[in-house]
Amino acid sequence: MFGPDKCGSNNKVHFILQHQNPISKIWEEKHFNDTPAIRTDKKTHLYTLKLSENNDFEIYIDKKAIKKGNLLTHMMPPINPPREIDDPTDFKPSDWVDGAEIDDPSASKPEDWDENAPAFIPDPNAKKPEGWLDDAPAEVPDPSAIKPEDWDDEEDGVWEAPIVSNPECEKVGCGEWKTPTIKNPAYKGKWSAPKIPNPLYKGVWKPKQISNPDFFFDEKPVETMAPMLALALEVWTTNAGLHFDNIVISNSLEKAFEFADATHTKKLSVETETENKEKKDKMKKNREEKLSKGNMKDTLEAYLGIFIEWVQDNVIAFVVSVVVSIGTLAYLTQTIFYSKKTPSTPPSAEEAKTDTDKDDDKDDGNDDGNDDDKNDGNDEDNK
Repeated sequence: MFGPDKCGSNNKVHFILQHQNPISKIWEEKHFNDTPAIRTDKKTHLYTLKLSENNDFEIYIDKKAIKKGNLLTHMMPPINPPREIDDPTDFKPSDWVDGAEIDDPSASKPEDWDENAPAFIPDPNAKKPEGWLDDAPAEVPDPSAIKPEDWDDEEDGVWEAPIVSNPECEKVGCGEWKTPTIKNPAYKGKWSAPKIPNPLYKGVWKPKQISNPDFFFDEKPVETMAPMLALALEVWTTNAGLHFDNIVISNSLEKAFEFADATHTKKLSVETETENKEKKDKMKKNREEKLSKGNMKDTLEAYLGIFIEWVQDNVIAFVVSVVVSIGTLAYLTQTIFYSKKTPSTPPSAEEAKTDTDKDDDKDDGNDDGNDDDKNDGNDEDNK
């Protein structure tokens, strides 16, 4: 048996096989001990079981592997029975003592132990608050209530204002004041003797083990399980809208999934699109209702919903926009705060003096040159 089962608290994908004990010839059901939960939405889902020659099996939901197991290690009860079993003729002796501890026979209840002391006592430090209204009722007719204009005492009965909490009681309190209680420091509860090791203790009794007359070991239960001779559907439901189709039995998982792609995958895609559209329409209607209220809170929630829906529909565009925005901000920050030139520091007195000496040397060189030129010119004139 293989397939989903949802009934009350039961929620699992069953995998059950029939296996015969070759010694006793008894057929037994073997259940997968780690079943996955079924999908509980309203969409159509594909459940697949793959059995391998090495006794491994795998459960898929909508072509995705969900659970794995092995016929030799993951079935309950196990495929192969234990080698030894409890001796059905062995019984615990009547004088067997299996209590590890006993009450200390030498212990006695202390004289000051009061078993009747209450667990809680009135708080001796508590005082009734000032302004407490002992005689005021906890509820009063609503003083702000007004008899409706169309109220007819003859037809509707005598009109009475609705009852509300007494506003005077909210200030301090009213009614009978009772002292609050606290834990009783003298409370000890019922006395019981302390425990000591039992000198007659023999341990936990277990029946003797004997060889299992029906023991066997099946190395290949995948080959010896009950043969598949027919296909049957077990349906029990109280919910409307249940449907199923396209049951495939194959020795190739790939071919089974190829068939699933041509049938279930397309159906699931249409169901998903329809579900998403219904959700969007519902969200749109909800936003329109909030916008119609006109208050700031509902308006902000409506526009936030519009933004979130746009992001969900345009994930790539949103990511690109965020990356470009961060890159632009980083570039502008770099340009504004790190590209300014650092102002030059004024020269020291020694550097200033050195520069002045160099200027003087340059001036002297220029004067010498000018004088030579002038002299040369005068000589030529004299000649």
